[in-house]
Amino acid sequence: MPSLCGIGLIFVFIASTMKKRNPYFVFLLVALGLSLGACRPDVDDPTVPVERPANFNEIKASNTFSWETSRTVLVSLTGYSSALSDEQGVLVLSDLNGNIVYKGMHKTATTFQTELRLPASVTELRVQFGVCDKVLPLSLNALNGDLLPVLPEVL
Repeated sequence: MPSLCGIGLIFVFIASTMKKRNPYFVFLLVALGLSLGACRPDVDDPTVPVERPANFNEIKASNTFSWETSRTVLVSLTGYSSALSDEQGVLVLSDLNGNIVYKGMHKTATTFQTELRLPASVTELRVQFGVCDKVLPLSLNALNGDLLPVLPEVL
């Protein structure tokens, strides 16, 4: 098989003799030559043994391995009483990458409860409600917390 450079030079020579006034044609032929010359089949390494299961039931995995990529999480956030008990605002729950998993109106004085289906990799959720903005950890399949704002420490 001719080398990659040799193929490219042949195409450049043909292009320069046929179309001296059109540089796009030369570029096209060189690109075509390089892409065709670079095609090579993948070869498996014969020194590495590969065991391919005949069917899905032959796949061996640890007993603790979970095939699930998501989980159901029970969310419970305690509200707080205020002078305006009918006060409400937008409650936003998101992962740490900013992906919103819940957004809706919520009354300040009531406890918020819902079930969410989350990716198994999510271990914390960001809770935003009015001036409350905090990150809460998931414990097992539950998120428990409150909607009280985090107050700064006084020295």
